[in-house]
Amino acid sequence: MTDSPEDTREAGRRRPAGGRHAFFSPLQYAVLQPGQSYRQQTYVGHPWVVTDAQGTGLVCFLSANQTLRAVVR
Repeated sequence: MTDSPEDTREAGRRRPAGGRHAFFSPLQYAVLQPGQSYRQQTYVGHPWVVTDAQGTGLVCFLSANQTLRAVVR
């Protein structure tokens, strides 16, 4: 991780006819400085993407059916 602010985003999605997921532009939920944390309630199966200040994806997490902690360094 760099010293630049990090974004936490959930990849937006919808379920069109046929049951397949179509992805669209992500929503920004938080901007974190190094050392900060953020807690977000979500639904099982929702992907979360951590980006740098320029919007470049650093890592993607897929939510589970239990409370988990994701640490990005």
